[in-house]
Amino acid sequence: MHSPNTFNSFLHSIKPKGKIALFTHSGADVDAFASASSLYFALKPKFNAKIIVPDHISLNAKILAQKTKTPYAINANSLSEFNALIIVDLNSTEMLGSMKEKVLSFKGPILLLDHHTKTFSLPKTKNFHCIIDSKRVSSTEIVFLLLKESGIKLNSRIASLLAAGIITDSAGFHVADSDTFSSMAELMKKSKKNFAELMQLFESKPEPSQRIAKLKAAKRARIYKAGEFIIVTAEIGAFEADAAAVLTRLGADLAFAGKAEKGLIRLSARANSSFLLKTGIDLAKDIFSKLDEKFEGNSGGHAGAAGFNGKGESIEQVFSECLALLKEFLKLKGFSAETKEYP
Repeated sequence: MHSPNTFNSFLHSIKPKGKIALFTHSGADVDAFASASSLYFALKPKFNAKIIVPDHISLNAKILAQKTKTPYAINANSLSEFNALIIVDLNSTEMLGSMKEKVLSFKGPILLLDHHTKTFSLPKTKNFHCIIDSKRVSSTEIVFLLLKESGIKLNSRIASLLAAGIITDSAGFHVADSDTFSSMAELMKKSKKNFAELMQLFESKPEPSQRIAKLKAAKRARIYKAGEFIIVTAEIGAFEADAAAVLTRLGADLAFAGKAEKGLIRLSARANSSFLLKTGIDLAKDIFSKLDEKFEGNSGGHAGAAGFNGKGESIEQVFSECLALLKEFLKLKGFSAETKEYP
């Protein structure tokens, strides 16, 4: 992670009351929106900031916006009014959606704040700066540290937003370290909220379709034993990330869930903490980044959670490639990779 000097220097390059566009990725999740929102309120006393979400926003992020009274806009006709851009929680420039070309053609200073494993090329222009720390489980952790080290005061609302982002992207602390808990303890104290109250800021009752998708994932699961590890694949029509997460909670060390429809592929994977610690695997780097070329797509994510969008007619073909890459990785690390499918 770059020093906070990068963040401070970026802010100092913008004139007081200058206009800053705070960008999330397309379909902003809670971590992305909470990162942008906390920056919005923290920078508001000095700058004229505006949150822009490309194309659409997730349901939970929308609930967070409503409950914290955070204004945002879906897309922008022009970026000419802004002096600078800050982009948060970005896997790939493709995730800027319909705003990609406008953002990349922006002539003013741009700062990217992110925690994903770097699997894509960043723009090599003088106006593009980045602070990336893949050891952090959420972008909100990075924002918290930058604001704290910059001496910017955090009120209850900002602390609540940052805490919400950490909760969601750590999968309820299933993927967290001592630094994560330390940050969370400090934020909870500043937020003046208990855990249940923080959860209520973004929680929604799962729709029947979402619950059905999770149950279908269990029904359609194909179970493999790779050495000492249990690997599961499931073809599912929607909510791939939720389905993969459910399968790991049911007992899989690693789960792949995805679909192929009209020549397009969507795939998500989740791994439990035990599997990550034992193998040292990074799903984004060791598996998903290697799908990009073969299936003409874009991947991104973290060590224990990754996603891929690409081209193909069969999800089984993609599952087979993932299993082959996993087998290769396990062999390289000295694990038994003999694979057997259970009926």
